Amino acid sequence: MPQGSGSGPIGIARIEALLPLLDRAHFGEGVRIIYPRGPKGVFTVSYVPDKAEGQRTLYVDPGTGRVLGNVGWADYSPVAKAVEWGVMTHMGRQYGLANQLANCAVCLMLVGSVAAGLVLWWRRRPQGELGAPTLQTGDRMPAGVKALLAVLAVLFPLVGATMLPALAWGRWRGQRLR
Repeated sequence: MPQGSGSGPIGIARIEALLPLLDRAHFGEGVRIIYPRGPKGVFTVSYVPDKAEGQRTLYVDPGTGRVLGNVGWADYSPVAKAVEWGVMTHMGRQYGLANQLANCAVCLMLVGSVAAGLVLWWRRRPQGELGAPTLQTGDRMPAGVKALLAVLAVLFPLVGATMLPALAWGRWRGQRLR
């Protein structure tokens, strides 16, 4: 972050004059002005609208009102662009109502799959017990499911970290039962 000149503060009115640099007419509201900290601090004008492509951050010298830094979407690296686009899409802001409805549908599917898993487990569990359903001889997990689980474990390391103890427990228990 750039440093200011330390030559005394300016009023917020000088900062507001810079707001036309932000494309609020096209991308919407979402401006935050952060005051300087310390004698060499700068004003930070952070613009985070609904669409990731409109993001911009201005660094303004509080002594002179001069713009010291102007970082926008074009200045982001490809990884930063992907992350910001993903965050805005995840929050349901990037594509408006359609984005929010799609997020709601995914959420309802997740809730439904948890409920279905509980119901299916309840029906298959041993009668009068809360244990795991018994395996029949020849029951095997399909190779496609194993591959999907491996991909999920790599893409989501915390999911993979929870799979390892469960896998170890299953193998240990299987060896003990034999």
